Amino acid sequence: MGGGLLITMLSDIAIASERAVFGAPELRRGVADAYHAAILPEHVGVALARDMLFTGRRLTAHEAERHGLVARVVPHEQLVPTTEDVVRNLLFAAPRARVALKRLINARYGVVDRITFDESVHGDEVVEGFRAFVEKRPPSWVPAELRVEGRA
Repeated sequence: MGGGLLITMLSDIAIASERAVFGAPELRRGVADAYHAAILPEHVGVALARDMLFTGRRLTAHEAERHGLVARVVPHEQLVPTTEDVVRNLLFAAPRARVALKRLINARYGVVDRITFDESVHGDEVVEGFRAFVEKRPPSWVPAELRVEGRA
């Protein structure tokens, strides 16, 4: 899910099926995702980015559109034809000018703290987080009174 969120944010034009759900569960797995931290606040604002990143909150497609994560939400059966239409229209834009514009737009993103991200990915919390996910149980850092088996 988190990888899909990143792809969505870095897409030139993101179109979502009305069935889509967007979230960043990495922190629940022990990963401090520096890419989400650098890019998500620019799309949805700092308050909502913190809510999504710290709590694992998920957004529906319509919420994602309202907060600027996606440009359009379409009925599921219209996703492919709409995307094809957008791509056709996009191809009328001059390629180098399109790249220059993308560079200017993407310059707004924050710095990716690669050191923190790498330390997180190789830390003990990641092992426990993913083990808990596979075993369908809460990670050991969840207080005992909040643990519900089968949930993570």
